[in-house]
Order: sequence, then C-alpha cells, then structure tokens
Amino acid sequence: MKLRNIESRQMAQIGIISIALLSAGCTSMRLETARNQYTSGEYDKAIEELTPIPKDNTDRVLFLMERGMVKQMASDYRGSIQDWLDAAKAAEALDLYSLTGDTPSLLINDRVMPFRGAPYERILMRTYTAQSYMALKEWEDAAVEARNIVYMLENRDGFPDDPYSRYLAGLSFEINGDSESATFQYRQISNTVYGAVIQDTGTILPLTSRITCNKTSGRQNELVCLIGLAILQNAGDAEPSHVEIYDGNRILGQSHMFTDIGLLAEATRAKLELRRGAKSLLRIALKEWLIHEMVKKDKEAAAVLSVLLYGLEMEDIRRWETLPRWLHIARIQIPAGLKRFRLVARDNNGQIIDEQLIDSIAIKDDNIRLAICRMQGPGFKERNGKMKF
Repeated sequence: MKLRNIESRQMAQIGIISIALLSAGCTSMRLETARNQYTSGEYDKAIEELTPIPKDNTDRVLFLMERGMVKQMASDYRGSIQDWLDAAKAAEALDLYSLTGDTPSLLINDRVMPFRGAPYERILMRTYTAQSYMALKEWEDAAVEARNIVYMLENRDGFPDDPYSRYLAGLSFEINGDSESATFQYRQISNTVYGAVIQDTGTILPLTSRITCNKTSGRQNELVCLIGLAILQNAGDAEPSHVEIYDGNRILGQSHMFTDIGLLAEATRAKLELRRGAKSLLRIALKEWLIHEMVKKDKEAAAVLSVLLYGLEMEDIRRWETLPRWLHIARIQIPAGLKRFRLVARDNNGQIIDEQLIDSIAIKDDNIRLAICRMQGPGFKERNGKMKF
C-alpha cells in the first residue's frame, strides 16, 4: 500500500509538472518578445510585455530582473529599484523553499524549478539597484545595497568574485564618508583589473595606455563613469577594448574593463555542473526505479512513462539576458565645472564602435561627478539607449 501511494504521488507530480512545462513555453515567448523590444529601444512595449507577472510563475524572479533593467534604461529608476527589491525578496524565499521542495527537479529536471538567478546575477542585481539609487542621488540607500553586495561577495561559497561590484560598493562607502570600508573594498581588487592598479583611494592608475591625455590647467575634479558594454555585431574576434572620455575634442582619459560577465557565467556554470552531477545520477536512478515498478503492473504504461520522463530531460539555460557583457569603469581628472562628456567606445583593433554624449551628476560638493552609461549603439547587437538623470 505504501509503495502504491508513493507511485501515485510521483505520477501526479509528473502530470502536473508536464502541464507546467507547457505553460513555461508561453512564458519563454513573453520573455523573448520583451528582450527583442528592449534591444530595439522599445522600452515601453517591453515593460508592457513583462506586465503583469503571475505570483506563481516559475520565472517570476527572471521577469523582475529583466523588467528592472528595461526600466533603468528608460530612466525609471524608482521602478527598477522596486522590481529588483521584489526579485531579491522572492529569490531569498525560494532559497528557503529549495531546502525541502526540490522533489520535482529530481523527477524531471531543474527547468521545472522556480528561477532564483545564479550567484553572480543576484550580486549584480544588488549592484544595479545601487546604481539606480545613485542616479536618484539617494546615497545612503546606495550604501545599504553596497553592504548587501559585500555580504554576498564574502559569502559566495567558491563562486567567482566580481571586481565591478566590489568597486561600486567601495564607491558607495566613499560617497557616504566610510573611508575605511571603501579602502577595504578597493584593496580587494587592487591588482585584479587588467592594465590598471586600484589605489586605496579608489583612483584607477593605468599601467599602460593607448592614449595620451591632454593636460588641463586650473582646479581639477574627478569623474567616475560606470559603463556597460554589449556584444559586438558581426565582429569576428573583435570586442570592446576601452571607452575614451572627451571634453569636446580633448581626450581626458579612458575606461578599464573590471568584469566580463561572460566569464562569470562560464565559471559559475562549471561549478554548478560539479554540484549537479550527483543530483543527475540520483534523478536517473529514481526514474529507472519508477519505470521498473510500472513494468510489473503495465508494460504499455511503463513505455509511456519512460518516454515522458526522459522526453522531459532538458538543460536549464535560463539567465538574465539584458545584462551587458562587459562592465567598465573610468575614474579620471576633469576640469572644474565640466558636466557633459563625449564617450567613444573602441574595439581591440582601435575602430570606433559607438559614441554617446552623457551628462553627469555631482557628489561630494561637486569634487566628484558620476555618470552611468550603457554603450549599445550601432556597432553592437543592441541599439543605442541613453539613461537620463
């Protein structure tokens, strides 16, 4: 009787999960449509496509991640913050659920489980939330997110570090006058950025540079520029090398690549595969046991069950696709009073792949100015989109 009850419960779960997988196809279509609208610069349409989000949708966290990014690019910083805070809360609740509710993934695959985001995605969600707070000049709230970033990085359980997120956390602490915490974060990444050294003050010293900056006279202020770069379109081996910052035609400095999200994803995937190996073996053993028990009662039903169980085997490839590929930071000296800049992105062959005019906002009594930018112009797979302060 006990064995029969177990089989009945497992078969019921399989039926429910099969229906869930069919509905997941509709969810994937909505996500893909919204992503295409986003890359075309149709932010309002993308937001509409991602609204509403059913609370029981297994991709709810992913919807919120994607919609938050669209809203940030549409300069709806408050809306992006709310989406990402909701996503973080939902992901944390799923962490607790996964301790006891992982049975469906043992029977079918990880795709049937609610999406929680990879560790690097969840850290970057906090990072981008902090950026939205910065765009709103809500510096203390940005520092709260910085503490979340540091906590997650210090407890990442062997997953890869993220220099961009660490620098942004340090910058948030610096802005709020917590120089000790800022210095600690800057030291963590002092020698991890290719072609540059990060000083305790957050200054980015280039080891080598392809450009020569024109010296300016008079009092100097600083510009911190946070830049996301997309993947190049039909570029072969070319990829973004750096972004140059200009005052008119006078070059002031250049960016450095802090984080390659593609490499974060690869390293994370490799680590997760090691963890999933034992689970996959257990899933196959459980499926074989169910089929074996069914054969004893009904061979035809067992054949159908076998097709169903193994036909539903699929890799979980869900990810936060509106993230940029490369994350750059520039911290350079600028003439006092300068507020608008021209950014020129070049590939590793020196070719111009995008240009933008950006505005900056003042922090620290105008001694430091901040600009947030996403380079995704004609040379990229994504179209141009400017963020407004």
